[in-house]
Amino acid sequence: MKMLLFFSVIGGIVAFLLIHSAVQAAPLKESASENTGLTVVELFTSQGCSSCPPADTLLGDLVRDHADNVLALSYHVDYWNYIGWEDPFSSAASTNRQRRYAAHLSGRVYTPQMVINGTYETIGSQRRPVYDFIERASRESPHIPMSLARLANDMLEIQVGSGVAKAKTEILLVSFEPSRTTEISRGENGGRSLTNHHIVGMVKKIGEWDGNPTRLSIPKPRQEGVAILLQEASQGPILGAAVLQ
Repeated sequence: MKMLLFFSVIGGIVAFLLIHSAVQAAPLKESASENTGLTVVELFTSQGCSSCPPADTLLGDLVRDHADNVLALSYHVDYWNYIGWEDPFSSAASTNRQRRYAAHLSGRVYTPQMVINGTYETIGSQRRPVYDFIERASRESPHIPMSLARLANDMLEIQVGSGVAKAKTEILLVSFEPSRTTEISRGENGGRSLTNHHIVGMVKKIGEWDGNPTRLSIPKPRQEGVAILLQEASQGPILGAAVLQ
């Protein structure tokens, strides 16, 4: 009995050392997120557009109430800046992204516009069509497994699982500001206080995916919010997404 007890204690010590060694060897991750079926909703908006605030509110609702299954992003276009108010978040890059969508969706460029998973588009303030397209896109998407983790040295670790790549597919890094409120002094929304959510500052291609498991490591962008998209080239359908928690 004493001999059995001795081996049991020794076995426990060995098991502890093995587990402790494995934990020590693994990279320290401050936070991580896995794609569990996120549907990507991209709003093209402007603080200089009087029709946009209801769409901004709807996007905020998606951010607040549906973060478990929706990644909502706000792109501020620059073509409304001439009418009295220059949107501080606007950029030519956001306008160009919208125009590339127009080339294979409706052919129209307007605000507020929501694009769902790079496949469907609708007026961004119309709640029922937006939710219907989210449900449809979620059913149709392959939801390729993806994960995004922040390592202890402020690096990002990105992993994309295996799947079927029907076309050239890009891995995109998106950085965004979680929320900002702006007092509008001029233009169509003059005198109003507008709150915008998940305001995109950058979209950058960081790699390609050919259907095989892929792993990347890059520095974390300056902006607080970070997400990755897996999207067919020329802004085709979005196959998966993950956001840093």
